[in-house]
Amino acid sequence: MSDPTPAAWPAPFGAAERSHRAALPRPVPHRGAARSAGSAPVIGLALGGGAAFGAAHVGVLAALEDMGVPIDVVVGTSAGALIGAGYAAGLPVSRLDKIIRSAVWRDFGRVTVPRKLGVLDPEVLERAIARFAEDRDIEALPRRFAAVATDLRTLAPYLLDTGPVPTALLATIAVPGLFPPVRVGEALLIDGAFSSNVPTWGARLLGADRVITVRLTPERTMRPMALLRQAMGGFDDEAPDVLIMPDTTKHSRWKAAGVPALIEAGREATEAVADEIRAIAGLERPAMAEKAGSASPAAGTPGA
Repeated sequence: MSDPTPAAWPAPFGAAERSHRAALPRPVPHRGAARSAGSAPVIGLALGGGAAFGAAHVGVLAALEDMGVPIDVVVGTSAGALIGAGYAAGLPVSRLDKIIRSAVWRDFGRVTVPRKLGVLDPEVLERAIARFAEDRDIEALPRRFAAVATDLRTLAPYLLDTGPVPTALLATIAVPGLFPPVRVGEALLIDGAFSSNVPTWGARLLGADRVITVRLTPERTMRPMALLRQAMGGFDDEAPDVLIMPDTTKHSRWKAAGVPALIEAGREATEAVADEIRAIAGLERPAMAEKAGSASPAAGTPGA
């Protein structure tokens, strides 16, 4: 594997003011479908973390696909990065659905011989990651993609937008004490939820004009983490253009039994804000299109 050279946050967590975002390395060109000047906006999708709650992202993607919403940029944290990488790699939503439904979440908790700062077997995670993106580089994916991890030294968000996909995914899901941290260059990376569980800012940074964000965990259940991020100048406060919040309150983060219901919850939550999504994507409402189509022949055929 080549050594990834991601766009690291330029200042320690808490010292990186919004104005410092411009100091990040080079603007990221759009690599999705070609867009001409003055055409539809570049749409970004920010997928939040939440372990098995991430199944809801599949329902979100299915609903967006049904609406015909073109997604150009995908940024994810933890489970959101896992689903997002598969989608950015071009896997059909139906394939992602099958993978998620067949996942055995408890296997991620298999204890292995204690390793450096991690006690769970990363090989289980590596095998799961291989089903989503195999050993590919982020730059080669058909959609622009990035995963958010956390720099263990500074607790700064670390945006992995180049290099091997497996490395980025292992980093964004490296829960301290469970999975070992991942070294990328000089940085030691852990789970992105510690610095930015809902990476709206990342999608904008990668060139999205409009961002649809999916939050899987109600803020009240993440209160300790949210307070930590806020106290240190956190990055979950940037407002998306559309916020999707699937109902995950009745389900477990680590049990597969709730996966079908979570997928449906993702679809329902997306359909609930369908008008907002179509508005930012420049799409016509289906009812309006049908009405316009049926009115044309009637106007030219009196008495018909």
